[in-house]
Amino acid sequence: RAGGTVVGIATTEDLCLSGASLSASTGYVLNPRDPRRSAGGSSSGVAALLAAGAADEGVGGDQGGSIRIPASLCGVLGLKPTYGLIPYTGCIPIDVSVDYLGPMGRRVEDVARLLEAVAGYDDGWGLTVGMLLESVHPFGCRETKPPRRVGFSSPCSRV
Repeated sequence: RAGGTVVGIATTEDLCLSGASLSASTGYVLNPRDPRRSAGGSSSGVAALLAAGAADEGVGGDQGGSIRIPASLCGVLGLKPTYGLIPYTGCIPIDVSVDYLGPMGRRVEDVARLLEAVAGYDDGWGLTVGMLLESVHPFGCRETKPPRRVGFSSPCSRV
């Protein structure tokens, strides 16, 4: 509904329990900026796709740094939002009390636009906190083009 096109599901760490992109069943997730280095943890596939330019925006999962670490290592942006801001229904939880979904992108505007698109009421888990946002970005994200290509971390493939 927000205008994005899902282009694929990215690799994630098995059980989302590694911070070093070493346990994915498909093999190591290499950092596209330096293939000798790790792409980070659970959302490493999304971060690598963003850094390589294969996706414009992506949604990752975070329990203990799994959005923020890969984003940092790959030179992109990732946001762990306030608990309950993004619906978790359709994702495979490790523990719903610590699981978060969050937007990832190459620019602040991309992250803000995706957050605005995915934030909302969660009628499946009942974890919604607070109210819906009218706009999370005061710089006019609503006037920019919608995302063209969005990648998801595999535990979130049903979002």
